[in-house]
Amino acid sequence: MFGFGGKKYQDNVWRLLDQINARKLLPSMAPLNSEIMKYRHNNFSEHEAALLLCFSCALSIDLAGNHERAQTLYDRARDAQDGWIAAGFVNERDAIGFNKHIAANSSIRAR
Repeated sequence: MFGFGGKKYQDNVWRLLDQINARKLLPSMAPLNSEIMKYRHNNFSEHEAALLLCFSCALSIDLAGNHERAQTLYDRARDAQDGWIAAGFVNERDAIGFNKHIAANSSIRAR
């Protein structure tokens, strides 16, 4: 029932967030570890989970009125996205869908 790989998955996602310098832009009071575990249970790679976490938090931050912070968070994740797709860590079709969703549902300049 309890996946022993869950802690390692979480740690790896946090490591990726640190690598793209996104961690400090994430909401401090949000239940981010539970979101990460939802991504794991839906079979997203650790890299996809890092992107999803950044993108979903950027949407929330934008809706809360902090557009500059949301744009910065989005840009950091988006900058990493192409390399992660090229390396085979992220499904390109899913990533395109994430970006289309952001473009349609926020004031973030998606690319």
